[in-house]
Amino acid sequence: MVNARCGCLLLATALLVPGATSIAQDADADDDAVVDDELAWAEDVDPIVPVVRGIDPAADRILRAMSEFHAGVDAFTFTLEVAEDVLLPHGQMISYGGVAEVVVQRPGSLNARFRGEQRNSRVIFHNGRCTLYNINTDVYAVAEVPKVLGDAIDTAIERYGLNIPAADIIYEDPYAELTAAVDYGYVVGKTSIEGVECHHLAFAQETIDWQAWIQVGPRPLLRKLVITYKDEPASPNYTAYLRDWDLASDPGETKDRAAEFPDRVRSLAAAWEAYAKDNGVIRPDKPIVYGRPVTRGKY
Repeated sequence: MVNARCGCLLLATALLVPGATSIAQDADADDDAVVDDELAWAEDVDPIVPVVRGIDPAADRILRAMSEFHAGVDAFTFTLEVAEDVLLPHGQMISYGGVAEVVVQRPGSLNARFRGEQRNSRVIFHNGRCTLYNINTDVYAVAEVPKVLGDAIDTAIERYGLNIPAADIIYEDPYAELTAAVDYGYVVGKTSIEGVECHHLAFAQETIDWQAWIQVGPRPLLRKLVITYKDEPASPNYTAYLRDWDLASDPGETKDRAAEFPDRVRSLAAAWEAYAKDNGVIRPDKPIVYGRPVTRGKY
C-alpha cells in the first residue's frame, strides 16, 4: 500500500454518484469453510503479536481474492466516507471528515467528487487527460496523463501531488499495489461492518500500519480501511468506510441503449428541440455562420 497522505489507498480525497445495488451478505459456505480451516492456526495466538514475518497464508488468500475480484470489474461506483486525524500545533488531535462519490470505467476513466471539511473538489480522468476542479474557488486545472488508469494515477500522484480516492483498488493489479511494501500481515478475525460480515486483516510496513475489513463470501468487497501513520507525532489514523457498491450498471454510459427505449428517445429529442428554440442554442451538428448575430429562436 502506498502511503495515503502521499496519494494512494483510500487514501484519498476526491472520489461519484453512487448507484446502489443490493450487496450479497451471505457467505459462500464451501469457500468460507476453507478459509475457516486456514484461520484455525490463529485461534490460540494473540493477534497483536504476529508469529511469523511475511504475510500469513490465510491473510494472503483473502487479500488476493479481494484484489482479483475488484480487478475483474471494469465499471463500478461506490461511496467513501473518511475521517482523517490531524494534529494541530497546540497538540490537540482533530478528526476531519468527508464523503467521496466515485465512478470508475476501465481502462481509462474515473470521476470522483469529494465533499469534506477541508476540501470540496472533483477529479476526472478521461482519455489521457486529468482535470482537477476546486469547487469552492471555482478554479480548475488540466494536465496530460497516460490513457491507462493505473499509469494515469501514478502520474497524477508523482508529478502533480494529487490524492486519488481508493487508488489501490482502482489499479489493474490491486494486490501488487497493496503488498509492495508490506513487512508482515495476518488475520485478526471476523466481525460485522455495517451489518456485513467481514474478515479483519492487519498489515505492517516501515512507516504505516493498516487494517482491512473484507466482505465474507463470493463478493469479497473492501468495506473498511484504517491506516496508522507510525512515523508522525501521536500516530494519527485515517479511516475509510466503503459502501453503496454498484458493480452491475454502466456508470460510464458506454452502451447505446436508444433502441431499447424508442419512446423515451423521441420524448427527450422533442424536449431538446423545444429548449433549443426557446433559448437560441447554436447546435454543434449544424453549420455556424460567423459574423451574423444569433437571433433568439433561430438556430
